[in-house]
Amino acid sequence: MELLVIKQKASSCQMSLTDFIRAGVLNAKIEVFKRELPREALKSLAILSNLGSNINQIAKKHNIGDALTVQDRYSLLQIKNELLGVKAQIEKYINIGKGVSGGY
Repeated sequence: MELLVIKQKASSCQMSLTDFIRAGVLNAKIEVFKRELPREALKSLAILSNLGSNINQIAKKHNIGDALTVQDRYSLLQIKNELLGVKAQIEKYINIGKGVSGGY
């Protein structure tokens, strides 16, 4: 269907199909949009990166045979709470993007 439309437009301009396409491609203006993450998303990524490093340190210690200390368990609990906070921020951002009211 698209080819038929293009052929008709070329014919109405009294141009060959090749010349019509060439003119269109060479004279086309294409807008390129840069997608940038919002500041809140960048902050969440930084937090997630930091939490991932903390988890890796604890896992490495545990994998070499060291038992988890009380401090390690406390750190894991803190990481869990921070992850839940990041999750809530992401969900809030997604809902705002969809036009869903957050009840504020």
